[in-house]
Amino acid sequence: EGHGKRQRARRRWRAIICAPSGDGSTRRRASDAFRLGLALLLVVVGSLIVRANSSPELRLENLLHSAPQGLKWVVTTVWYAGSLGVIAALLLIALVFRRATVARNAALAGGLAWLTCGIAGWLLGADGGRPPIDSLKDVNQGYPVARMAATVAVACVTLPYLNRAWRRLVVVLVVLASVGTVVTGAGLPFNVVVGVALGWGVAAGVHLIFGSPVGLPSPPEVGDSLADL
Repeated sequence: EGHGKRQRARRRWRAIICAPSGDGSTRRRASDAFRLGLALLLVVVGSLIVRANSSPELRLENLLHSAPQGLKWVVTTVWYAGSLGVIAALLLIALVFRRATVARNAALAGGLAWLTCGIAGWLLGADGGRPPIDSLKDVNQGYPVARMAATVAVACVTLPYLNRAWRRLVVVLVVLASVGTVVTGAGLPFNVVVGVALGWGVAAGVHLIFGSPVGLPSPPEVGDSLADL
């Protein structure tokens, strides 16, 4: 009886957080190939803009990074929650609801995104070919921003398995974390944009390799829902 209650409780929480998984089948979508190609294009264009060291980007960095000191702790908290917090929460959700495949794909995407950022920094230079900016010595000028790349990669891999409300929450947190990265001085705007595009592309590549969920409700899940009602 206790085991049955735990099973019913797990199903209720899964219905609140997760999208219908159907029969668990996946398929490779042409849209993922398009996303991968678009992400590569964005990374290339972003790299050229970074090398150009555009003055609008520097003005934006100076504007956002000059936020009042009293709000720094709020921005820092949001930054951590929307990056490392999102990664940890999504992996934990996948493990709690016994989605080992989702956890594997998410961990693989995050690791590949971080590794790709390291390779890009090694090939193009730690600053992406941008000349050092003496006026922003307290700002991380590393290229690209690996934390945001890994966060976006993990989020994009797991979003299809979440219901609509949780998807929106994750997207809002990631957007706030991207802005918080610039405000806290953890990355320059275009370095963040390139990191986000890179993570998005890595997630599309993982979906091309392993497939993305079909997401149609299966008869057993419908039966469980009716039984709970």
